[in-house]
Amino acid sequence: MKKVSIKWKDKVFEGLLINEIDNHYQIKLKSGYNILIPVEESTIEKEEPFQSIVPEKKIEDQGGDTTIILTGGTILSKVDYETGAVYPSEDLSEIIPKPVKLIKFPLKFSEDFSPEDWERLSKTVYQEMEKGQKVIIFHGTDTMHFSASAVAFAIRSFPKPAVFVGAQRSSDRPSSDQFLNIQHAFIASQLPIGESVIVMHETISDVSTNVLRGVRARKMHTSRRDAFKALGGGKLVRIEGEGKITYLEPHLPPRNLEQLLPKFSDNVALLYTYPGLSLDLLQYVLEKHKGVVIAGTGLGHLGHPKEKEKLEILKSAIEKGTLIAMTSQTLNGRVNMNVYSAGRKLKQLGILGHELDLLPETAYVKLSWIIGNNLNPENYHKNLVKEINKRSLYGVF
Repeated sequence: MKKVSIKWKDKVFEGLLINEIDNHYQIKLKSGYNILIPVEESTIEKEEPFQSIVPEKKIEDQGGDTTIILTGGTILSKVDYETGAVYPSEDLSEIIPKPVKLIKFPLKFSEDFSPEDWERLSKTVYQEMEKGQKVIIFHGTDTMHFSASAVAFAIRSFPKPAVFVGAQRSSDRPSSDQFLNIQHAFIASQLPIGESVIVMHETISDVSTNVLRGVRARKMHTSRRDAFKALGGGKLVRIEGEGKITYLEPHLPPRNLEQLLPKFSDNVALLYTYPGLSLDLLQYVLEKHKGVVIAGTGLGHLGHPKEKEKLEILKSAIEKGTLIAMTSQTLNGRVNMNVYSAGRKLKQLGILGHELDLLPETAYVKLSWIIGNNLNPENYHKNLVKEINKRSLYGVF
């Protein structure tokens, strides 16, 4: 990156040369705004190297009965207003309400998480709960529902909630949701709930948050502060203001820790079917993985074009030991492979998922967990941590 002075027509612009886009210089001015200047109509009069120095300010590990696990994401990010770049920051001194024990993972955005990260995170949460600690996980929002599901399956029986919290907007922005989310995550960590949960804004305003069941939660918007919703049940608690608690749905009670099963297979795929899904792609995905979750259409269908060939590919994969499960892209409602002939044929092959309302992401994590721990496939149909509802809930979400 360079600091430049560019003359265009009768004006001179000074700022940081960020990039060249379609024969235009992209310049960040001192005001913080970006402008585009045509390359052919301008002259660089002065340039010099520029290296942004990101301030380092860290909160120290002070101990206490609450453990915060730092994994990364926007909740631990700030904007470098000289460059416009987002960088990781551990400056939590203004928003942590009391002394805490800190455990820092290599900071990363959540889209970079892997099943290996789920294993390490599950072990860490388990070990801290063995010590009697309350546990809060600072996590990026994009795949937070994957990680919350992973911890739910790995531990299953919680003496207190494992609280995941994130932010849609970094802390130095006036519209940041970080402050309320963290404040309410501390409140949620003291609730008599034995589950892996997510705490995020209930609305776009700084009024309340929801405590959502991790295995029923999903990020439903790219940028809104109320992006996380519980689908088909799982909106457990509302927290308002400084701590008014309203219990909304039944939750699992605190229970003693049982055996930790923290393994997750990285040989599982989540495949969305679509009009025109090729036989080659279907066969490739099935051949390369020990387990595949198919997010089917409607009640759990794969589609009629070349149905016979698709069924042969599925049958062959199942005979070779591949576990295949069906969910629905509709997100609300449950799979029912008895209604149409297309579904009945899939059910007859031995595809898992009939009469379940698992969310596709939760189904993917659950199948990864079953294969990773060499568990009986029958566990896929067991309701282990309220990931399955006995009745489907419809309506606006």
